Amino acid sequence: MKPSVSRPRAPLIAIRSIHAAGAFVATAGLLSLLAPAAHANPPVVSGNGWTADVIANPAFNDDFNGTQPDGTGVDTTKWNYRTDQYKSQLNSVQTPANVSVANGNMIVSLLKQDTPNVVGPNGTIITQHYTGGGLISKQRFRYGYYETSIKINSTPGWHSSFWLQEGDGSNTFTTDRRTEIDVFEINSASLTKIQHNLFKWYPPFTGSGAGELTTNPYVYSGFATGQNFSTAYHTYGVDWEENSITFYIDGVAVTKSPAPIAYPPSADTHDPVSIWLTDVASGSTLPTASADQIYFDYVRYWQKDYYVDYNDAGSGYAEPVGTWYTSSLAGWTKDYKTRYATCNVGGNVATWTPKIQNAGNYDVYYYNIVNANSDSNMALAVAGQTTMVNGTTGTTGWVKVTAAPIAVPAGTGTTVSMTSSGSGCARAENVKFVRVN
Repeated sequence: MKPSVSRPRAPLIAIRSIHAAGAFVATAGLLSLLAPAAHANPPVVSGNGWTADVIANPAFNDDFNGTQPDGTGVDTTKWNYRTDQYKSQLNSVQTPANVSVANGNMIVSLLKQDTPNVVGPNGTIITQHYTGGGLISKQRFRYGYYETSIKINSTPGWHSSFWLQEGDGSNTFTTDRRTEIDVFEINSASLTKIQHNLFKWYPPFTGSGAGELTTNPYVYSGFATGQNFSTAYHTYGVDWEENSITFYIDGVAVTKSPAPIAYPPSADTHDPVSIWLTDVASGSTLPTASADQIYFDYVRYWQKDYYVDYNDAGSGYAEPVGTWYTSSLAGWTKDYKTRYATCNVGGNVATWTPKIQNAGNYDVYYYNIVNANSDSNMALAVAGQTTMVNGTTGTTGWVKVTAAPIAVPAGTGTTVSMTSSGSGCARAENVKFVRVN
């Protein structure tokens, strides 16, 4: 049976408190917390695009109710398993056999169990003495609000985490990774402490300084006497916006002061990420128990804004007319490439067609790449509105191409088109649809 535990209910009024260390501020909750029924809590309806229909319709969710009639079975259409076997300070092999779904939970069994013939440091063959595991979403996401509810395992030696990074679970050190957001990390030897991290993996990553922003482990201030992260389910969330990141515990923002953490697209590549729900044996404290379990009650991702980009295959970018080339000019986020059409030729066309989940009113922006030889009179058209954009003057950045918010239906029925004028080189990369109401 699912463990019978209490679940905190969020206050509906603003809260401010400061941790003893003075480094982290808890502010008014973006969310309302779980009711005892244990369903997910989306962002509060507000004027910044978190409308009621968006909240009612998450872009990704799993209640872990199983794929079989008896409520068991991992939905492998949504998830990959974590299967890595060795890296520095990793004391366990991760295996699908340790991951199960039952009674409305995804459960990772944490076992004292030998795995021989593991390729270890410098190619040596070692035996790992513990097994853990986890799930990694097959679908990738970017900006929005992510949340899960978890009851952490109680015995020491295990490292549980809810994090966002590119990858399929076979290797956590892929060369393609850029943004890593650790919504939380908890070491079960210190169950009143938690930490949140932002890693910028653009090479060469130095492991400190500009490449890493971390809270370091701190004592969470929301516990009553005798409580810790293993005595009840707690919600953990992150709001990733284009220029910032805010972490949440039990519906309250907990982040470096000043909040939120600044993370503009120029800081590192804002690449699409998968959701990781994992628990591994890690660090200098080895597990003491022969078996333990961690319980994940649900996971949710809500999306209100849509970005269509040349660099993200399948996002809806196309070049239906003309000949297009890859440019050396930088894109909207670090290391992203931009495109240009044959210069001084009119009628070249690029298009951006998002897949909108929730119909509503959106402002639309084009990322204008300013250069002396850019097109001086590009026509940006969407929903009957046409805006002329000069790519030769001003500053590279977002240009609003809708005079007022436009009604956008769900699906792929709305396209932004850019047509070159024949004066200079028309340039294309990113368009964004920002939900208004």
